[in-house]
Amino acid sequence: DAVVAAVHMTYLAAFGPCALRVRLRDLWLAELDHRGVMISKEKEWWATLQPAVVRPLEWVQCGLPGDELAIENAAVALYSSRIPLIIDPEGQAEDWLAELYSGAGLRVVHCKDDDVLSQISRSDTTPLVIQMDDTMSVRHTHELVRGLRSYCQRAGMPRFEAAPQSRLFLHYCTS
Repeated sequence: DAVVAAVHMTYLAAFGPCALRVRLRDLWLAELDHRGVMISKEKEWWATLQPAVVRPLEWVQCGLPGDELAIENAAVALYSSRIPLIIDPEGQAEDWLAELYSGAGLRVVHCKDDDVLSQISRSDTTPLVIQMDDTMSVRHTHELVRGLRSYCQRAGMPRFEAAPQSRLFLHYCTS
């Protein structure tokens, strides 16, 4: 079960809602079966992550769509060590995150705000959503990447990873 969850988190989540994701998952499951690796057939892969922490019913109550893909993507966004980029054409993710983190002091900044880099540097203990949109210039993108690199270096991480005690979300809304 841990192998199946790791495959989803590491490889399959990047493909989004497409036939390729389903085909790759089926190939992995067939290969595990061929090699005699026993896995739970009745359990969703994300339930293996931390069953006491992964609470899809709570997520849906906070405004997440209740379909399987939304729940899988939420598990990846919330439990991956990497900073997730949430592409959100309908603008639902920010409302969901605001409700989910309502008691944790969630902050929302736009990538073009003058203080976005200082906001990133203060995101060690509170969740932060950085809004991005079609109006971003190359300069804003470079500043954002520089701020994220600095944040990761300060936390002792070589890549764009979130500090374990915080959550940092990049939110791209096309609506």
